[in-house]
Amino acid sequence: MNCQLKKDLAVRDNKLAPRACGASAPPSTTPIHLTMSLCLLILAACLNPEVREVPAHDVLASVRTAMGADALEAMAGGVHVSGSCHEHGVDGTFDFLFNRRGAFKHGVRSRIGEQVAFDGETGWASDSSGLVRRTSFSARASSQGWLWVQSGRWLAADSPFLITRREGLVDDGASIALHLVHRDAPWEATLYVDSDSHLPRRLVRQRPAGERVYSFDDWKGDLGFQYPHRVMVKNVAGDISTFEADEVAKAPSFFRDPFEAIFRRPTDAVFDGAKPSRVEARRMSTGHIVVHPTVGGKDLGWFILDSGAGAMCIDPGVADELGLEAFGEVSVVGTGGATPGRFRSGAILELGPLRMPDISWLELDTSFLEPFFGVPVAGVIGYEFFARAVVSLDLVAGQVEVHDPDQFKLDGEWQPLLLDDRIPCVQASFEGDRQDWFRLDTGSNDTVTFHAPTVERLELLEGRKTYAAAHSGVGGTGHARRGRLDWFELSGVRMEDIDVSFSTSARSALATPFTAGNLGGGTLEAFKLVLDYGGERIAFLRRPE
Repeated sequence: MNCQLKKDLAVRDNKLAPRACGASAPPSTTPIHLTMSLCLLILAACLNPEVREVPAHDVLASVRTAMGADALEAMAGGVHVSGSCHEHGVDGTFDFLFNRRGAFKHGVRSRIGEQVAFDGETGWASDSSGLVRRTSFSARASSQGWLWVQSGRWLAADSPFLITRREGLVDDGASIALHLVHRDAPWEATLYVDSDSHLPRRLVRQRPAGERVYSFDDWKGDLGFQYPHRVMVKNVAGDISTFEADEVAKAPSFFRDPFEAIFRRPTDAVFDGAKPSRVEARRMSTGHIVVHPTVGGKDLGWFILDSGAGAMCIDPGVADELGLEAFGEVSVVGTGGATPGRFRSGAILELGPLRMPDISWLELDTSFLEPFFGVPVAGVIGYEFFARAVVSLDLVAGQVEVHDPDQFKLDGEWQPLLLDDRIPCVQASFEGDRQDWFRLDTGSNDTVTFHAPTVERLELLEGRKTYAAAHSGVGGTGHARRGRLDWFELSGVRMEDIDVSFSTSARSALATPFTAGNLGGGTLEAFKLVLDYGGERIAFLRRPE
């Protein structure tokens, strides 16, 4: 799990202005994404003539033989792997079930465990909230990437990857470099295969905030095919997770498809019908919405309500006041890159009619925001809260309502909402008659921030008058340009000649190629928003003009 967070300050004309505080992961499988990946592949080869992309048929044949791919494909009932793990600084156990068609289910049982799966068509995940959610965009492709390599799916005749050999790419002199490009998503990585054993050694993927490395060791062939009994994952901020297989066996028989998702809402939330749905909230001068919950039965002040936060966050000083235990480690990804973080043990949160269980919080220093907000900021209310309720937001009026999903009736129309790395995504259109998916971030008071790959792919800076800007936050400072966009349309409301940001940072949360950009308060003020994560839907109710 990468917790994607932003504590943004926009730097314009050498002046700081508050911008955002948040946490940043049907899938985007259009041909343009594949074309983009192939163009990048060709461009990289042209820029570095010593690295050539050539056919890999001979290497793949040797790898198939070494791994016993035929024996693996003969396992019609699938394979079950179980063992121990140390993930995000926490000990636990894991189970990995997969079959030759590419379906899989990988689950970790620990204090912060999560399960990711793919049934052959639909990706899904579940976590401690109890919400079983569809995975889309980067979350779906990322889990497919490393688990398909680990399970041998990448070697099938109908491999989900386009595979070429990268001649001239130097590893340590003992490996052959293969370039893997996902056929249906903008995901690519380099797989290093041992030149003697022809078994995979390392999978290296450049993520928006840095490099993630998967290492495969201790290969054994008890079932006629080779499987790595030790897998190590080095994340973008340096934290390391390990998975040690104790048993690799034929999958048992199941009465129902074990890979099929049963989508459900969290069952641990308690709603008090005697309390009003409208909660104490304010809109600050920065444009952010803050709310006033109790945590651990204490009044700790104001928390930012942020749909762009993939985790609940708490200031370390506030966590110390509550006596919350610090544990674990995690890569926190922000607009400036990645930085190490840790968790705090849970405390019950109450906001309006909703009472949440002892969730784990992500520690995040929010003390720097006080000069801009005028009040101390104790933390950020993010994904776990939105996952349990229907939340209504009026950014202009600074009003927030919290509803029980089982009782809520909408006076309007729902539209599709997808979650990517716990961040809600919606469709929008913009100049050039283009349509794409955008992350929805109520913790940003910007209008639209186009992600760096979109800026490059669509040449959005060409012929456009812009000026320098920057996003300073978790991980450092990210660069951008500001300029005018002819038009942008969201839920039937068209904004003409709109001032937007164009990210130019190659290493930040704003560098993902899976979604086109980030929507902030500047585009959302035209609506009263109703968010229902569990129902995968959102309503844009127009405010009176």
